[in-house]
Amino acid sequence: MPKFKNVSPLGALDVPALGRVVEPEEVFEVRDDIAEAIAAQASNYEPVDAKAKKIAAKIAAPAEGADTEGDADGDAA
Repeated sequence: MPKFKNVSPLGALDVPALGRVVEPEEVFEVRDDIAEAIAAQASNYEPVDAKAKKIAAKIAAPAEGADTEGDADGDAA
């Protein structure tokens, strides 16, 4: 299971998917099915192990082939 660390500036966080509170700086494991949701919150959770880092990198990378400039037609606005 992927491991993450609570790095939130808010301190302890209630994580409903885990059914508990994650303390500041605590390293915790999550099931694969919720790892992407945790990884998407980079300001709150830091990936710790290789599996979590791979998931976080996938989330951080822009979608392949995505148009990041211009309007829906691909023309500059």
